[in-house]
Amino acid sequence: MAKMSPYDKAHLVVAAVRVLGHNNGVPPTAGDTAAFLGMTAEEAGAVVNALKKSGVLVAVESAAGERLYPGEMAPIEELPKDNQGSGMMEDLKKFEAEKKAQAERFAAMTKKEDQRKKDLFSSLQAQLRDKIKSTDPEK
Repeated sequence: MAKMSPYDKAHLVVAAVRVLGHNNGVPPTAGDTAAFLGMTAEEAGAVVNALKKSGVLVAVESAAGERLYPGEMAPIEELPKDNQGSGMMEDLKKFEAEKKAQAERFAAMTKKEDQRKKDLFSSLQAQLRDKIKSTDPEK
């Protein structure tokens, strides 16, 4: 499903509830609404739950499951009308920047450790040469 604003999604779901109720003669379930709109059950469930909390949809529990009825439409008008992204791209860029900074810190630590080992090895080598020279009987 294309990216839609919360306002448009709410209107779409309420319209689907109305159409399904009219066509089938019984109020739809959240699953019926999801199938009708081509949404995933999770996405439709999230929208339906939000609309139930705000009173836009009324859910009635029956033997056949939870049925949805249109409720008060005024709360829909308070929803944001601009298309809100999930923020995933910003999170991805932030993650990549953190990963790059971590790799740079690791490279700097590795370079420092390599230099420390090199200095230690050269120091030990010099001490060993000095010890060999001082104990060398040929001198």
